[in-house]
Amino acid sequence: MTTATTSTTAATNTSSLDHWDELVKVALVGTDRHWALPPATAQDTIGAALHERLAAEPSTAPGQLLRVAGALALGRRVAWMPPSEVSVQVQVAAPESRRRAAPEWLPLLDQVMSIGLLRLQVQVLREMNRAGLHVPSVKLPLLLQMGAGSMALREEISAVIGERGRWLAKSNPQWAYAAGAHEQADTQTLWREGSLAQRRQVLLDQRTTDPAAARERLSQEWGSLPAKERTALIECLAAGLNPDDESFLQTQLGKDRSQDVRRIAAELLSDLPGSAYALRMVERLRPLVGATVDAPLQAGEDWQTDQLELKRPAYEELGERAWCLFQLVRRTPLSWWEQHTGKSPAEILLWGMQSDWKDALLRAWVQAAARQRKAVWCEALIEHVGNENRSSAQAMLPLLAPTQREQFYVRCLPDKRRDLSGLLGMIVAGCPADQQLSRDFSLRLLPILQTSLAKGKQFQQDALRAHLPSLMCILHLDSLRLIELDDSSHHTYTLADCLMQCIQVRDCRERLAQLASSSA
Repeated sequence: MTTATTSTTAATNTSSLDHWDELVKVALVGTDRHWALPPATAQDTIGAALHERLAAEPSTAPGQLLRVAGALALGRRVAWMPPSEVSVQVQVAAPESRRRAAPEWLPLLDQVMSIGLLRLQVQVLREMNRAGLHVPSVKLPLLLQMGAGSMALREEISAVIGERGRWLAKSNPQWAYAAGAHEQADTQTLWREGSLAQRRQVLLDQRTTDPAAARERLSQEWGSLPAKERTALIECLAAGLNPDDESFLQTQLGKDRSQDVRRIAAELLSDLPGSAYALRMVERLRPLVGATVDAPLQAGEDWQTDQLELKRPAYEELGERAWCLFQLVRRTPLSWWEQHTGKSPAEILLWGMQSDWKDALLRAWVQAAARQRKAVWCEALIEHVGNENRSSAQAMLPLLAPTQREQFYVRCLPDKRRDLSGLLGMIVAGCPADQQLSRDFSLRLLPILQTSLAKGKQFQQDALRAHLPSLMCILHLDSLRLIELDDSSHHTYTLADCLMQCIQVRDCRERLAQLASSSA
């Protein structure tokens, strides 16, 4: 990124909008109370103008406060800075390395932002990223502000704002999440100057080629990182996790000030079958596993050092002993169960379900399988998760192959009348953002949706209102036009409004497919 010296009329004063924070505090307390502007400096043109106006008409202070705060809020939102009499060095955005999105993308962006469905927004932004496009400049302030309010969108937004977007993000503290190094910078520059998302990507990429070098890169800066960054970056060690990571992780488990960092370190250590942490878990569990599984009588005094809770949480449904067993099992490598029993995951589950502690075992194995990403365990576990405990399946479903996920959904279909909302919610949540349901399963689901739309009872219509718009984001494209959404004469107002949103989602997805095809 280069720099340039601006003229006195084009220079910017980065502190001129700082008054907005003070004005918001005053407005929240009440405009009829006494308030005063912060002192204005000679270079602060906005501050000087506000002082002059308030001195001239002090009786109109409450109204002026609200008008000024509104004007400054708008200026801050679009990253506008007032002219200054002082020349400053201004950085210039790096040249764009992506193609500018065609004008046809703008109406689609407007529509998905208006609809407000996160899954649909992610689909459009990811498709733009896949095509190597950047968002037109006119949309940058709105997109950056959306990311300021939605952490779930930040990574997707940062990928498509281009170099001008990264340059603009540096002018507003709320947009700092996107103010990284330019996209084509070398790895060291990205690591030194990039956003948190860019730094995470540097580590993840390096972990696939040289795990030790990536760990060393993180270790060198660890002491200077805030807790938020330490938490986000230590998670990257899950990629390429190996025994050489144990020393670093054990250090953070023992002394890091952040509880989240210590928790993640414990989980990663438990995923290393030969680590001292995993062996401690095994030694605590081994005496309890014989012909069947028993539970500890109580938590051990040394458990807390391994991030195990000594006291059962008040909200926990498991009993004291079951809670202790659950903690040990979820932090024990799944490979140990296979080695210790000589059984396959499916056989271990059949054996475990005969135990008096089967609820604690099933829940712990589900969490361990999802965290350790053991697909073979997920495939076996999903057979034991019944309709009454669908929430347990949720973490595993994204790890299964699409056909295996849909086979599980088919098992749940006969029970649709009892819990349509739970079924639809599980289908939506279990589908990764970059995937859709198969054509066959989508067509199999249509009669259920159509019957509920045509003459469903109140609870079915409530389920449709809650989940149908999101479901429209993942149904196969071929099935979207087969759902009768247009005839809403016999529906309640709220359901008719939901169906209108579904029509908008359908149109957006069809337009997205056309644009993706033309941008390829």
